Amino acid sequence: MKILEGIAWLANKLLMILVIICSLVLFVYSLYVLYDVFYTEKNAFISYDLLQYRPKVTATEEDPEAAFQDLLRLNPDTVGWVEIYGTNICYPIVQGQDDLTGVL
Repeated sequence: MKILEGIAWLANKLLMILVIICSLVLFVYSLYVLYDVFYTEKNAFISYDLLQYRPKVTATEEDPEAAFQDLLRLNPDTVGWVEIYGTNICYPIVQGQDDLTGVL
């Protein structure tokens, strides 16, 4: 009887150690996920250097391409600008000669 009690006590201790280790691993992983979300949100903004080339196009403007002249001089591969209001998405769109041509 004492042998069975000793085995049960040992199994209980091992189970508790396993639960504590799993809890600590999950806690550390959750801290990493929170840090990753915070870091991504903090750094997911457009560069202010790039914002100076954002075109100011209005509905009454006759020639919308006139707004892109500075941006086209900087990078002739520019074909447009995408902006989604309420988010940090505000970037120029560039297109190369083919899928293998990269724009640096």
